[in-house]
Amino acid sequence: MADHLQKWHDASTSRKISNGSSDGITAITSKLDSFRRDIKKLEENVHDIQVGCEDLRGAHLNKDCPLLEEVKSVEEFKRLKQHAEEALVHKDMESLNKIKVKRLFLKEIRQTNDYAKHIKNLMESKLRISGNDDVKINTRCSAILQNQLPPKEQDPRSFILPWSIGKLTFNALADLGESISVMPL
Repeated sequence: MADHLQKWHDASTSRKISNGSSDGITAITSKLDSFRRDIKKLEENVHDIQVGCEDLRGAHLNKDCPLLEEVKSVEEFKRLKQHAEEALVHKDMESLNKIKVKRLFLKEIRQTNDYAKHIKNLMESKLRISGNDDVKINTRCSAILQNQLPPKEQDPRSFILPWSIGKLTFNALADLGESISVMPL
């Protein structure tokens, strides 16, 4: 037994073991490579066969099925639709970028002191009305501007007024606003 242990720890035998194990590893890797090549060859030769098909009603290769062509056309339609949607999104993004540029430009204009002073002067000159200018408005508009009630009709008890259009004469209700409430008898 001691003799066996001595050989085991001997450097010459350890070299033989390491050489033997490296030869074993190369043999295993070569076998794996050959298996991979064989599997690839098998995958190339394998085809699905449909036994019953809705259109042809017979056995045929799966890749020759006309139903798959319809599926391909639907997928192509979806792809074209997605491409059109992407084009629309791109176009919308371009317009948004233009708007963003305009907003940035307006922001810069607002920040400019000379431009702000110019706008302020324009607004002040528009708001100033000289005392000699007359503005003609009717009585109803002046009442609205002065925040007053509209003027009452001549007879406060009568809210029916006579009207005539051409040869036709009739009585019409006057719009007195909130100054009267009509209740049926």
